[in-house]
Amino acid sequence: MTVGENAGADSIRRRTSQDLSLQKNDWTSGIKSIDSVNHDFSNAKDEMRLKRQVGLFSGVALVIGNIIGSGIFVSPGYLLASAGSPGLCLILWGVCGIYSLLGAIAYCEIGTLIPKSGGEYIYFLEAFGPINKFFGPMLAFIYAWVSVFLLSPSSVAILALSFAEYFVTPILTAIDFCTDPYLSYVLNRLVAAICIGIIAFVNCYSVTAATWVQNVFTIAKLTAIAIIIGGGLYYLGLGYTENLENGFEGSATSFGQIATAFYGGLWAYSGWNNLNYITEEIKNPYR
Repeated sequence: MTVGENAGADSIRRRTSQDLSLQKNDWTSGIKSIDSVNHDFSNAKDEMRLKRQVGLFSGVALVIGNIIGSGIFVSPGYLLASAGSPGLCLILWGVCGIYSLLGAIAYCEIGTLIPKSGGEYIYFLEAFGPINKFFGPMLAFIYAWVSVFLLSPSSVAILALSFAEYFVTPILTAIDFCTDPYLSYVLNRLVAAICIGIIAFVNCYSVTAATWVQNVFTIAKLTAIAIIIGGGLYYLGLGYTENLENGFEGSATSFGQIATAFYGGLWAYSGWNNLNYITEEIKNPYR
């Protein structure tokens, strides 16, 4: 083999070696790129969270709107009838308020320690889940089913029926339309069902729309409460204090009546824990 042929063969071997090296580098970089994409996708999947759209005002309005619901308009008469006297009724209102305040403070603490949506379900799961793979999450599972099938539907039904009663009765009275008890029964439940359907649609459609509706109705309810309180203070200023002069006369003494009245007060204050169900949707939970 001549010198020229040797030089040509060496040149071919060098080019072949360089091509193989380039192909190997391209293949290695392609594998790394695929691994990087998979890693990023895995991280995005692991870190998937609800979109944070609820601000400070909307969060406060959510708590106030859930506490100041139909319960505050329905339970006072029921609580007063169970307590038997205005003095005991006011004391029970204060005790229920303190009890609810302590619960709200505790939920503020646990909501920042466990910033996940789900409320009591998540707290049961975090507390007892690590104990046992099967029996650990059992309490959270039981609570979720009880809440879905008993607590939440019954609460929503009561609120919707109360809304229907307050909505339908003034309209029928204004137009001087007298209905028989059965027709009134059917009409109230029809309006309640429509109300539940509208609320469900708004909450499924958009978080922003749901918070906007919540804010509007919270302002309306606060306005109604302010009118009622203002009217009461006005009549107190005029001297209508005969119910307070003998405030504890006829107070209930049985444990059952007091417990029933206490439950009515707690129902009126209920809703202070609802913000913890959407912790992941709050922009700044610590605030």
